[in-house]
Amino acid sequence: MSHTGTDNALFYTVCICPVFVFRPVTHISNRNKEVNMEIKLLTTKEVAEKLHCSTHQVAHLRQHGLIRGTRFAKYWMYSEEDINNFILKNLGQDFWHFRDLTPEAARKKYAV
Repeated sequence: MSHTGTDNALFYTVCICPVFVFRPVTHISNRNKEVNMEIKLLTTKEVAEKLHCSTHQVAHLRQHGLIRGTRFAKYWMYSEEDINNFILKNLGQDFWHFRDLTPEAARKKYAV
């Protein structure tokens, strides 16, 4: 089988076109920039230790909307920044009877 000029043209069309079609896009400005956001997540037990309370108390705080948590599989995780802000906003508050309140009343009484 001899290779003629038309055979070579077909070979280059097949090999070059996919390279042209799939070449990387370079006009996106954020392509090479790295976004490095480090968010420390705490478990329910770690939050309880930080707040000096039980894990059940942490669950009640979350259910009443006083602290924000995110569920990962079967575990609840809390942002350390959110917990620190909660501590600073509610320094000196008495949370002894907050479970007797409705979630709306608890959010109104305590700073969220």
